[in-house]
Amino acid sequence: MKVNRVTGINALCQKGTLDQVAQFFRDVLGAEIAPEMMWRRKYGMRARAAWLGDFRVELSESTDDTLPAGKQHRTAPSFQILGVTVDNLDETIAELKAGGIKTSEILVTEDPEHQSPFQRWIWVHPRDTFGLIIEVIEEGRPPWPQGGW
Repeated sequence: MKVNRVTGINALCQKGTLDQVAQFFRDVLGAEIAPEMMWRRKYGMRARAAWLGDFRVELSESTDDTLPAGKQHRTAPSFQILGVTVDNLDETIAELKAGGIKTSEILVTEDPEHQSPFQRWIWVHPRDTFGLIIEVIEEGRPPWPQGGW
């Protein structure tokens, strides 16, 4: 797999602290804070992007500990997810699977109502990445509009 660029990293926040963490990133680190990504709630989490220059830190907290994304937050507070982009997701999946690496099904995100752009992406199974979660996003259209969600 050839990685084009790192899209950002996710900061898993303790439940009930997302707004305070966003305020810290804004007030102390000078981050531009994007509106909440409402579509993330169906995966068991709340999330907002904190832009530090052109680097995105996704701040998130669990809203439902029974859903997969919500379960990830059991280790909070921590940085856990590495996001990277590739040119061709289908080729990348084939390459990973040929190497015995398990991935999620292809996920498609598009929520124009909440300004979430279209993107195709997968997660590489954490058992194959020593507990790290790697999110692979297909390049094409940018995974987010310039300046935030």
